[in-house]
Amino acid sequence: MRNREFSQHKRARCYLSIFLALAFRFALQGDLLVASENSTLGIAGWPTPPFTDHEPSAWLANDPVIGRLICPALTRLNLLKSESEPLILKSVHVEPKAPKGLSWVLGLRTGIYWWNGQELEAQDIVVFLKKNLTAIVREKGSGQWALPSFDIVAERESLRVNWKSEPEFGPYILNGVLFWRERKTSEPIKFECVGRFVPQKNLDGIALSPNPRYQLDSQKYVFQNLERFRQKKAGGFAFVMAEDQPVAPNKRKVFEKVPCDCLVDLPILSAMVWFENHPMLKELSVRKRLSSLFPREALLGIASGYWGTSPSSLIPRGHPGYRSDLQLPTFALSRANERKPLFLSTMRGKVGLLEKVLSDNLLVGGFDVQFVKPEDKRVDGLITGIFLPWPELDFYDVFHAKGKNSLGLRKTTYPDLDRDLDRYRRSLTQQLPDFGSLKSIHKYLHGLELISVLMQHQACLELRGMAKKKMTVDVKDPDWFLSLLMMSGRVS
Repeated sequence: MRNREFSQHKRARCYLSIFLALAFRFALQGDLLVASENSTLGIAGWPTPPFTDHEPSAWLANDPVIGRLICPALTRLNLLKSESEPLILKSVHVEPKAPKGLSWVLGLRTGIYWWNGQELEAQDIVVFLKKNLTAIVREKGSGQWALPSFDIVAERESLRVNWKSEPEFGPYILNGVLFWRERKTSEPIKFECVGRFVPQKNLDGIALSPNPRYQLDSQKYVFQNLERFRQKKAGGFAFVMAEDQPVAPNKRKVFEKVPCDCLVDLPILSAMVWFENHPMLKELSVRKRLSSLFPREALLGIASGYWGTSPSSLIPRGHPGYRSDLQLPTFALSRANERKPLFLSTMRGKVGLLEKVLSDNLLVGGFDVQFVKPEDKRVDGLITGIFLPWPELDFYDVFHAKGKNSLGLRKTTYPDLDRDLDRYRRSLTQQLPDFGSLKSIHKYLHGLELISVLMQHQACLELRGMAKKKMTVDVKDPDWFLSLLMMSGRVS
């Protein structure tokens, strides 16, 4: 297939994805163990993407752990700097061309190597862009952006994308796009990237060995589960979720705060998704009333031992697009005289303590709650886990009138919201994203209450078998995991 490199990215690029296994926990698919000649450094509890033989998983594109080590992108969004920046590339410039076109001049960084040891050349990027740029524009613009005629030319230390007329998007449309190529090899994995480490399949799953051309110390990453890591008592880092705490949530005291020295924000929310097409929920006042009945602080304690936060909308705290002046609905548990039926469902597949607390509060507030299966057409609200499109937080395909309506929420046209969604999406392709537009989007979503956010999840980062160091993790920094490895002395 002509655009197979980009096809998986396209399939997996869900601007707001709902995962069955993420109702109130982080789906831990696998873990990492890092070994060196002289010692073992374990990294456990971080989810691993599915590895296929012929193409990398789109999950890797913005993943700060495995993706950053094996398959970096050409460019990326750096929230710590509030701007886009080159990664594999050395520089990105835009040059006007007479009379109406322009060129993207992409400078090539030296010392970048494919897994087979071959140094990256400008022609490699030319081949990749010729094969994939049309599909990238189509996907990033949801088919709404015109694609001018272009040609791509390799130079000695750079390449040029020459546009016959000025496109409505910028060169940082390449942010978060996996850069890779097919390789002819007897190894099971038939693709290669230019990362510092090379994945290999073994009995434990996937091992990451150093790319010898980068002259790293001899280290090896091996995927293992958290239980095996604990049994081996290896030193290193462990990312522990609420369900992996020493005392399980169903066995500790209901509002007991579980101690942790370093909490790491995750782009995962637990939320109630309201279906606006149901008669009662068409009224904004009803959705606001329902949201005010959620005891969010108590839910944090029940679900995670207070490993989490309560953002006021889909924009997590700390993101440049977050508005701190927007507050959560005031918790108001007032008894109502009138009763209204409310059909809820949960993607967890079971009704536990958290759901019971929610239903009890709604009952006092005047709603007779009945839990039904997610596929039931009567469902008014769905309790689910939401994996956010970090770091961009582009919600175009969720809420824009011309988007894919990926959650089935959009039943009403909101012109001002559409304007800001369009403006923000276009700005993501430039060096300086318009986070002011994202703040406006935050205000609209906060006001519409189509999704009532219950909590943002956090992981506890534990340091094991090493000298105690004060650790802080700022997830706005795309290199935060590399910084942890540097702190341990494992990567220079």
